[in-house]
Amino acid sequence: MDSQARTPISMCKVCQSVPWLSLDPEDAPGYPHHASLEALITSTWTCRVCNFILYAAVSNYRRSLKPPEGTYRWRRFETVHTLGTPENPAKNVGVRQAAYVKELGLCMPPKESDSCIDRGGWFTPLWSLPGSWDHDIGTRIGKMVTTVGIGMTDRIDEEPVEDAPISLEDLKKVIPQSYGVWLYGNWWIRHGSDGLNNSNLQYMGVGARFGSSSHMFHSINNPNGDILVRGKSPLPRTLVPRRQREMDSNMDSTFRCVSRWIKECQDTHKCTPPNPTLVLPTRVLDVSVSGRSVVLVETRGKKGQYIALSHSWGKSSRVIATKSNVGDLKNGIAVSFLPKTFQDAINITKKLGIQYLWIDCLCIIQDDPSDWEREAAAMGNLYMNSYITISAAACTDSSSGCFPQRQKFAYKSAASISLGYKTKVEPVLLPGPDTCTLGWVGNNGLTMTIFLLKEWLPGSVKGSFQKSTIGAFGKTFDPIADAPLSSRGWTLQERLLPTRIIHYAGDQLYFECDSMLQSEDGFCFENEFFSLPRLLSMQMISEDQHGIGNKGVSFAVDTDSVLSGIRLRGGWLSLVQDYSRRKLTVSTDKLPALAGLARVIAERTRDRYYAGLWATHFYEDLFWRVYVQEETFDSGVPLKGKVTGEASRPAEYRAPSWSWASIDAPVRFIPLVYKDLMAQVTKCETTPSGNDVYGRLKGGRLVIEGPVFELFPHTPKDEWKRHGIPVEIRFAEEDGRETSVGALYLDFPNEPLQYPCYALFIDPGNALILRARPGRPVIGQGEVPGYKGDEEVSDSLLTSEIVQEYLKTQPETTVEVQDIGQVRIVDPRQGRVFQAYTNTVRIGVASFVDANKFKISDSDKAKKRAEEIRADPSSLKLEDIAHVHLNESWGPITHEDPKIRVTVI
Repeated sequence: MDSQARTPISMCKVCQSVPWLSLDPEDAPGYPHHASLEALITSTWTCRVCNFILYAAVSNYRRSLKPPEGTYRWRRFETVHTLGTPENPAKNVGVRQAAYVKELGLCMPPKESDSCIDRGGWFTPLWSLPGSWDHDIGTRIGKMVTTVGIGMTDRIDEEPVEDAPISLEDLKKVIPQSYGVWLYGNWWIRHGSDGLNNSNLQYMGVGARFGSSSHMFHSINNPNGDILVRGKSPLPRTLVPRRQREMDSNMDSTFRCVSRWIKECQDTHKCTPPNPTLVLPTRVLDVSVSGRSVVLVETRGKKGQYIALSHSWGKSSRVIATKSNVGDLKNGIAVSFLPKTFQDAINITKKLGIQYLWIDCLCIIQDDPSDWEREAAAMGNLYMNSYITISAAACTDSSSGCFPQRQKFAYKSAASISLGYKTKVEPVLLPGPDTCTLGWVGNNGLTMTIFLLKEWLPGSVKGSFQKSTIGAFGKTFDPIADAPLSSRGWTLQERLLPTRIIHYAGDQLYFECDSMLQSEDGFCFENEFFSLPRLLSMQMISEDQHGIGNKGVSFAVDTDSVLSGIRLRGGWLSLVQDYSRRKLTVSTDKLPALAGLARVIAERTRDRYYAGLWATHFYEDLFWRVYVQEETFDSGVPLKGKVTGEASRPAEYRAPSWSWASIDAPVRFIPLVYKDLMAQVTKCETTPSGNDVYGRLKGGRLVIEGPVFELFPHTPKDEWKRHGIPVEIRFAEEDGRETSVGALYLDFPNEPLQYPCYALFIDPGNALILRARPGRPVIGQGEVPGYKGDEEVSDSLLTSEIVQEYLKTQPETTVEVQDIGQVRIVDPRQGRVFQAYTNTVRIGVASFVDANKFKISDSDKAKKRAEEIRADPSSLKLEDIAHVHLNESWGPITHEDPKIRVTVI
């Protein structure tokens, strides 16, 4: 408002008459408020609520305008049929077509926004794209616009137009005096609802608009009587369940909320409920024996329900079970002697009416290696069979407790994060300019307390109610991702495996099950990041579903394309990417901390597990790269962003070099062209260091066949416009292929690249980068005919080009087995491969481009067009989008290139 201080002290008669919790949707006739802008402004001096209404009405007006220069917003468009005309909207005659235009936020929704029946529509930035919209790739075009300057689909932390200062004098110049103020409700449909009946609707807020009549066709700046849905700003939160976030999670109301969530999950979700007749873990804590102590119990096959705790050990002093004190724990331990997190977990367990609690450091004998390995191997079933798992998400150690204090703590709601706005929601119990508490008498005569807050949300209309699912009106995200507990390695499987989990997070309470994740303040997330059923379904995909999406990839000229694979969203690959950023107190726990999950996957899918890679998906799991810093592009120039971690070598052996578990570094997976794989794995084996084949390893090797080319440094003629180190592979002059340039990503970016090194191609453009490792060849008995195991091995590796030259000099009737230096040839004329004796280790990956196929960067016309798009992103046209189909590749390698059989250790 104006800078002049105001202290409204009451609620005006107009506001007292408003049915705040039963206003009609935005496309219905509005409820009359003040008759003019002048009357509303005058009332703001004494009525606190009118300040909120003015804020909402100005928000509605601003949403009718184009975004400020240099910014954009996403909108949803579709053509609908509606009754009435702009001249007589209340008359239910005259069916006509209208444009349904819905305001969204900065981030593009990945899924359908509204609950509509038999209707399509699309998303686009406020700038429209020239050219026709193709049904098959229209949405992808909207996404690809982001690569040339309109912005990332996950833009965050920008000010919404609502937060800009309001000049009342300027406002009076644009709002006609004859326009009144009209109120409407924002009714959304609950996540997972099948129908549009009233019981499935959720009241999300109040909006206001300036207009010459109650109908939205007559709202200010409404184009030609179309349906322009602008959303709402004040957010009412009442003591009605689902809209109130408590300041303290240790309140009876929060336990009632948790109990309600559990009951809803049992009664209405498709989740598999925990079986109460299963055998209890080896040891549990009995919390029912006394109000002041708990007892460690050896269950010996006893059946029942229990709660598990997921927490961060931290570095604070803690109580753990050892061989010397386990007897004392069985006699009982005072609750007051335990760390705060354990005390809170005991309290939660009692409040939920469960007798037993499992805490890792008290139920596993920590200094008994055999007990530790046995219990760690059973971790998968332990968490999966718990009645519910308590996630102390906000705790940093055992002394932090499960209940974070939230007094005087503003937070960004899930909606604001999804939309890309930095708006924070203030605690409703604290007075301030962005909060208001009302005592309001409802239609039933009962006095209710209503809390008003300022937060913009997209609108909703009858028949096309907005879904309350995060991802339906903005980007989808994991609300627990930045919690302290999510930085710890062991807690990934502890979150994924339970059927139900309650997160005591720093901002609010969250309930997660196999069906969804719900927030205390009323939003739902589709559980696509940590869902065991989804993970298992991703592990069962067919061969042709691997790699780049089935319809290929589109990209704008002279830009790097954005690739994705099915298992990169809720599948094993996305989990490994998450896990690789987490920390472990004990470095050798890298594989054991996932062993419980790996065992469950293996039992459910009958797949084989090799040091973090799955046999059925081996090539996809094999092609990872280190990603220690975010990488973006600005006008074609590669830029480095936020540091995501660092790469370091573990002090002790953990896994073979081809496994992501061999290093400490954030990793990302690069999708391959599965329709045109060049490599073939002939043998893979790992050697466990103990009894658990999913746990610690002491060795492993990979025998893989594929085209091998020596790598050379590349010196770009102009500025290097890709991330990674410029390298090249060279072909013989008579080959007909030009030198191929690639970008190399080292596993240890801070270490210098040393030559010679070699590219073993997995598909025509993507290769593992190997270095020869001196030593006796790791070749099994009988794997190579005539091999004796006493050959001297050099530090060079045979390449496909050398073999090609050799074959030119040999007669057609060559002998079955021959030696050429460091290689043994087996039946070369029958299409067999060539066995290299030299051991190799992986040092990175690289992606190459066939200069004969991919001329975009060399075209002056294309370069000029790319500059035009960067200068004016709205000029992007369909013909500027190149498309590579699934069975195509821009790589330089073909099936004519000889394959070398290489051992990687």
